[in-house]
Amino acid sequence: MIVHKVELLIFDNEDIGSINLKEMLENTNYPNDCITSKVMSLDSRDITNWGDDHPLNKKDTIREEYKRIFANPFKEVERR
Repeated sequence: MIVHKVELLIFDNEDIGSINLKEMLENTNYPNDCITSKVMSLDSRDITNWGDDHPLNKKDTIREEYKRIFANPFKEVERR
């Protein structure tokens, strides 16, 4: 058996929230149970100035903006 660490950037367009997102990721049924996921950590940030021109919305600036936003360890309080 091999385990993989995968880091995802997920855009929460429906205001699902981090607790519900964790549950959705862990409870997804994959064909033939080929993979099982367990969320080991989750770090959420509020992007208040979101729009078409936001750096996360541009392929040329997404990586640098991602690094900038998540540069410091921080856990946002869950909003429901």
